[in-house]
Amino acid sequence: MLDVDGDMEDFRVLIRHLEMAYRGLDAVFTANGLASSTLPPSDVHLRESVDGRYMYLECFSHKSLPFGMRATTEAIWEHFKGVEKHCGAGSLYKKAAKNLDEPYTIIENFTKELYADTSRADIKVKQVVRRYVETDRDVVIWVARVAPAEIKHKLLRGFTYYLRGYAVTKRSPDSTPGQELSEVQQCSLISLDRDAHMKLDTTDLHSLTNFLVVNTAQNIRSHRTAFLQFLMAFLQEDDASFEAALSFLDEFASSTSVASPSCWGAINQDPRASESGESSTPHSTTRSRHEAGGKTQLSEDDKERRRAEFNEKRKLLRKAGVYGDANKARKERAQEIAHLREEAEKLQIDLQILQTQRRATDDNQSTEGEKKEEEKEGGNGALINGNKGSMWQGLADQQRRRRQEAERDNVLLRLAVERQRQVANSMTRQMQRRAAQLTNECASLVTTAPSSHHFNVVDFHGDLEGFRGLFRRLDDAYRNVDNVFMTNGLAGMTISPVDVHVHEGADGKSLEFVSYKVLPFDVRATAEATWVHFKAVDKHLAHGNLYEKAEKGLDEPYTIIADFKKEVYSNSSRADIKVKQVIRRYVEEDRDIALWVSRAVPIEIKHKILQGLTYHLQGCAVTRRSSESTPDREVSVLQLCYLVSLDQDDVRCDNTNLQALINFLAATTKQNIQAHRERIENALIDQSITIGHRQDI
Repeated sequence: MLDVDGDMEDFRVLIRHLEMAYRGLDAVFTANGLASSTLPPSDVHLRESVDGRYMYLECFSHKSLPFGMRATTEAIWEHFKGVEKHCGAGSLYKKAAKNLDEPYTIIENFTKELYADTSRADIKVKQVVRRYVETDRDVVIWVARVAPAEIKHKLLRGFTYYLRGYAVTKRSPDSTPGQELSEVQQCSLISLDRDAHMKLDTTDLHSLTNFLVVNTAQNIRSHRTAFLQFLMAFLQEDDASFEAALSFLDEFASSTSVASPSCWGAINQDPRASESGESSTPHSTTRSRHEAGGKTQLSEDDKERRRAEFNEKRKLLRKAGVYGDANKARKERAQEIAHLREEAEKLQIDLQILQTQRRATDDNQSTEGEKKEEEKEGGNGALINGNKGSMWQGLADQQRRRRQEAERDNVLLRLAVERQRQVANSMTRQMQRRAAQLTNECASLVTTAPSSHHFNVVDFHGDLEGFRGLFRRLDDAYRNVDNVFMTNGLAGMTISPVDVHVHEGADGKSLEFVSYKVLPFDVRATAEATWVHFKAVDKHLAHGNLYEKAEKGLDEPYTIIADFKKEVYSNSSRADIKVKQVIRRYVEEDRDIALWVSRAVPIEIKHKILQGLTYHLQGCAVTRRSSESTPDREVSVLQLCYLVSLDQDDVRCDNTNLQALINFLAATTKQNIQAHRERIENALIDQSITIGHRQDI
């Protein structure tokens, strides 16, 4: 959703522009000819005008569609309130949208790439879209403020412009009582600040104008194509559902002819025709209509009767649990092409017959007035049928182009995939041969003994005064374990397992990392493996190199202090740090806790990220019995929690370096948690294998 707290003032300005655009709709359509539909259909027209300090580039178009007005208006609003409107002549990067309390009003904030021919431009757009439902028409208006973010070829650098668009749907004057047609009128206006564009030279201004005009015209065409695709898909679903219903009833009636013949007679027979004994099934009605004269137009009574029959049959289908053809997805393209081709051929034949009759009527000048009236009506009918034929022919051509483009793209994709597969197989074979060659060359130099890291850990003989603060922090951390686990979700294990989750502190200078995993080992073995890992040297070897270390076990049970130097790294960054650490184990009745606190001071920094900055690290590893345990099989849970905090008195870096530091510490800590978990799991698995071998022996 869109957060408009800081941007609402900009949207208020756009809403005022939207209301002005709605009030000026009739004036704009009268000026460009859309009000009277005197323009040739389908094409996109261009007009330039000047109003005060603004220069307008106007692109407009209209087209008649062989669909009802209600279906067309819903398709247009679904298009303009969704994301598809941005995909015409550009690529959408990101978008945020919000519906306002006012009906049919959406505000949007998005970033996208525009392209026209070879030019590209990245733009940031704030836009308001609103729908106006009137008595005789449906209007969708949008206004937008466009600010270039990054320009290829330097066409729009620093140049802001406004965009206003209209999409008006109304009933076509070519509609008949038997067939309603709709008319879609589109208009887009680009307003340029004259004071701003006067700063451009003639060449840049011409390039800018061409770029905006080409892109806007492409958008208008893509909008229109999207409307038609939506409407054609809706029409195909209706036709396929009707055909599936009829075919099912034919099959079901033939298989159950011995049961309830009176019921089927009541469904398949017209009540008025039953008195005279005539059958009125869809097949017989269609056949008698063709035998009577080849006319395909149905009367109002026939339509009402067929609608009632279809409703009755649909009820039976729903009771039987059948709602459509199972092969609709496979057949719909072939059915669509065949249907459109048949309609185009029929309309073409009707047009030729009517044109022949009209020419014969024109040659006979002595015809009476009544015949002239009939000829006029016939001529008007021919014109309407011709308009319908051209509409369907255009739709058929468009669908044919879509199918050809899809088939061509499928062939290209199959070829590309095959080439990539061949390349991948070839590279795999080469890598396998190279690996085998290197293995043979180095076989004599590789030892089979397991490698291990050896470090000389000396006893600590320094002053314990530097660890007093760490002991206080350790006691505070132990007292707050339950509160911390309750806050981050580990107490109830409400977070997802295995993954490492990161939480940022309210001050912006602390990070918390939490993770847990269920292990198929008993609690005692898991607790011992965890303590052995954290009291040993292995915990330092996850993502870094240990230089030197001195440690000492205190008289208190399970307490170790350590002073060491090591290198930590994350991606391409490196840092050498000096660390003082205290680690202690707490054995409780229902859980085992390993807790440690550290103070890290950088001593040498690569890339100067942590120079002179001190931070504190607090870690906790809790082992307890899992709720998934059974009397026969005990399962344990390992919970890890890290808290990294910056020294509040030692923050001397700017925001950029502070963000780099936080990213560095976050990546390093996350890698350490994953490494700790893997090493503890490996130790438990090795221990289980060793115990199994001993039992076998």
